[in-house]
Amino acid sequence: MNQWGNVDQDDIVRARNTLLASGRRTPYEEVDAYRVLAQVSPAAYLPLLVEALQRLSYDAGSGEWRPSSLELCEEALAVARRIDPDEPGRVDVLYKALDSYQHQLYRVGRRAEGLTLRGEMLAISRAQAERAGKPVRRGLEHWAAGLAEEGRYAEAADAMDELVADRQPEGPRDGALAWSLLQWIAALHDAGRSADACAAFERLGPGGGRSRGGPRLGGLPSPRAHRVRPDARPPRPGRTGGRPAAGHPRPVDRGGCFG
Repeated sequence: MNQWGNVDQDDIVRARNTLLASGRRTPYEEVDAYRVLAQVSPAAYLPLLVEALQRLSYDAGSGEWRPSSLELCEEALAVARRIDPDEPGRVDVLYKALDSYQHQLYRVGRRAEGLTLRGEMLAISRAQAERAGKPVRRGLEHWAAGLAEEGRYAEAADAMDELVADRQPEGPRDGALAWSLLQWIAALHDAGRSADACAAFERLGPGGGRSRGGPRLGGLPSPRAHRVRPDARPPRPGRTGGRPAAGHPRPVDRGGCFG
């Protein structure tokens, strides 16, 4: 055993040379190098290994996920969990790793496992929001979508209640509020909260007025099942946020208020 434990000194030198080389290195070479160096200096290289694994899971050339994307994202999450809890950036790295892996799980139909990870993501967001004294934002939309997919409509509607209440003061900036309202209406309808769904719809229609302090969002299309599909194509690694994916267009019973 050498001073670095079971890591061969030649492997360490090769890994460092790979990362320092001026030529173009492949994503595979980058991951292999970080795997070695993460054993030598975990604090410095574990977060970099997580990001490299996530980048490797997506083939930028073809615009497709690699066949091994599920395994790579699973490894990225395992690596993120190994980061020292006292490291300041651990929470954000862990959140992104959870997000990447849950997308892959939904993509292959492992919904129960994906929903569990979404619950962990939301718990992280709540803890961050509590420390900052701000409303929860990250993770609520994914959580609500997963709940709705499992038929837990009342819980999904409650989650969307919370998200819309947070976004409403901002108004229709970048369409975020409008899109959330569409999802909220679908969740309320599925939960059997028809009156609440009708009230929310008033903010969307061309003739919809300003509802008690809420912004007017006229001119938007009728909400025909704007449900988030948990198996929707996730953003490429390194990109977060963006417009959530809509669900399959299944007509909603307008119940006399959506007509």
